[in-house]
Amino acid sequence: MELRTVNPLLTFVCILFIIVMCNHTLQSQNLIFQQHPIDLTFEGIHAIKVIDLDDDGDLDIVGGSEIGPSNNSIGIHWLRNDGGYPITWTRVEVDANFEHVMSVDVGYINNDTYPDIVATSWSLHQVAWWENSGDPNQGWSKKIIRSSFFNAHDAKCSDIDQDGDTDIISASHYNNSILISLNDGSSSVNWQNSFLTTSFAGAQRVLVTDLDKDNDPDILGTATDAGQVAWWRNLGGNPLAWSKTIIGTNFWGSSGLYVIDMNDDQLLDVVANAWLSEQVAYWLSGDSTGNSWSKVVVTNSLEFPSKVSAADFDGDSDMDILAVGKIPGELALYENINFTWTKHVLTNNFHGGAALETVDLDGDTDFDIVAGASYMGELYWWENLLITSVDENNIQTIPVKFELNQNYPNPFNPSTKINYSIPQKSFVSLKVYDIVGNQIVIIEEQEKPAGKYEIEFDASALTSGIYFYRLQAGSIIDTRKMILIK
Repeated sequence: MELRTVNPLLTFVCILFIIVMCNHTLQSQNLIFQQHPIDLTFEGIHAIKVIDLDDDGDLDIVGGSEIGPSNNSIGIHWLRNDGGYPITWTRVEVDANFEHVMSVDVGYINNDTYPDIVATSWSLHQVAWWENSGDPNQGWSKKIIRSSFFNAHDAKCSDIDQDGDTDIISASHYNNSILISLNDGSSSVNWQNSFLTTSFAGAQRVLVTDLDKDNDPDILGTATDAGQVAWWRNLGGNPLAWSKTIIGTNFWGSSGLYVIDMNDDQLLDVVANAWLSEQVAYWLSGDSTGNSWSKVVVTNSLEFPSKVSAADFDGDSDMDILAVGKIPGELALYENINFTWTKHVLTNNFHGGAALETVDLDGDTDFDIVAGASYMGELYWWENLLITSVDENNIQTIPVKFELNQNYPNPFNPSTKINYSIPQKSFVSLKVYDIVGNQIVIIEEQEKPAGKYEIEFDASALTSGIYFYRLQAGSIIDTRKMILIK
């Protein structure tokens, strides 16, 4: 019998093919995804936030159920990442009585070192936050930010007034309003509420970013009934003043919202979906002022699209678009090939698809997908098995979004590490301030290519106390708190 040498590359490719086919995953040239279950009994899973909630170095998931208690709602839980491959998960209750959850977010609300949870309830008409005691496995303490906020639909954490505290921007569908809740910075946390608008019919989503790159955070929103995508320019002042610009009109059922540079011109563009017109589209910014917008339709045929995202999934240096349709349920990736769009279906058995986030869940520097189907009560992640070059083992490393992470360790003495990500070439400013807002140290101030960065900050020359570090890069202006103990 003649023995033949097996080509190792051929064996590797065959194994990948078998894995992909057995797990109902997508495979198309560079696009290879493997589906993994996270929780298949999360009734009504509608909203998610992926973040390291327990500060153990891996990413967890906070999830909310959109159904009411009479329909087996499980409220808000966090899914602890227990590691391993495939990753195993443990579900931990946060609040089982917070029904009809429309959105979840995470921020440092009371200026300690523990991330807190913010969520909205459609039927309770509330925007609320849950204080993290320091051990997310234990009980969480619920506190109301705004009540009688009818059909509360979305809430985002952001330091909108740039005073070092985490504020809340929220949307009420019934009240046609977007609310700004300013955090007073006290240990008990009190809120100063003011309306950005009360005439944004069917206000659905909000997003905070420096859209015009003038060094202050702006607000974007979608309005289902008005059929609008709009943004409010931050004019500064005390109180803050705002100027509205409409990005898109006649976009009926406007809901999901995402911001990214689609055409690599250093201007931020807007991606959105409209469930009534079954449309996914993006608007290219024509200038740095954000006054000129050009619409490009990606698809007119995704049934009941509910969320969108964008990233370079296939490693070809342009942005692809991801969207989920709720009824009958489809998760689709639209591959960008010279700005023509090829649709790839990850699953068409995703009844109630609504929860969606793009993130590097497994830490291998490519972009994975986390998505949930409300009516099925199922949450999955799709592992990106991107191979840009088998021979050279060249793995794509461009991050999906601008992001500033919490320093580690914290508290620290005398040094700590600060990590941040930029998805495109950007001018980066990273500075340290004392508790009263005086600039203490400039860590970085230079243009840098896309990538993930880790900076070691040595505070040997500083005294013990509370400090803030602030990142300004591209679409992000974010501030986090760190504690030096000597």
